[in-house]
Amino acid sequence: MQTDETNQKKSMAATYQRLRGSLMRYTSRYFRKPHEIEDVVQEAFVKVLEAQGDRTIQSIDAYLFRTARNVALNKLSKHENKLTDALGELMTESDIALSPTLEQDYESKERFELFCESLVELPKRCQQAFVLRRVYGFSQAEIAQRMGISVNTVEMHLAKGVVRCERYMRKQSNDDCGELFKRNQRRGAKL
Repeated sequence: MQTDETNQKKSMAATYQRLRGSLMRYTSRYFRKPHEIEDVVQEAFVKVLEAQGDRTIQSIDAYLFRTARNVALNKLSKHENKLTDALGELMTESDIALSPTLEQDYESKERFELFCESLVELPKRCQQAFVLRRVYGFSQAEIAQRMGISVNTVEMHLAKGVVRCERYMRKQSNDDCGELFKRNQRRGAKL
């Protein structure tokens, strides 16, 4: 019995020497750090040694590769759970509930792109006044002074800008972007 066990260990040592490089390359699909790769390969060999005591393994090479894959996937799964737990500790439920969904984020970006397109369609002086007010937050008096026009003319440019941007956005979009734009204007939101 002792010689069978000794022969089995020698055979496994020879298998380790023969397959170690291939298993390291195979495991590098899952991990990049050499110490992680080595850990997976060693753990796979230990598991195969333990399994040989319980059953007869027909193809040791295939069994090793399968075991290395399973060990790697288990380690990755544990690592992902740790990341998720860490994020869960950092964010409260109210933070998660208040954060925009991917869909909302995408729609917001789409509306912003549509708004930018509508700005390009404005006459140059109207566009300049509108951008100075809505993007840079200048007062109407500051815009008038900067552009060399009256405050009434600035008001006219801003009103024209709102109407034209809303019209353009409504025409280009099937959703209610124009209405959203109007609501934001009433609230004084800066775009």
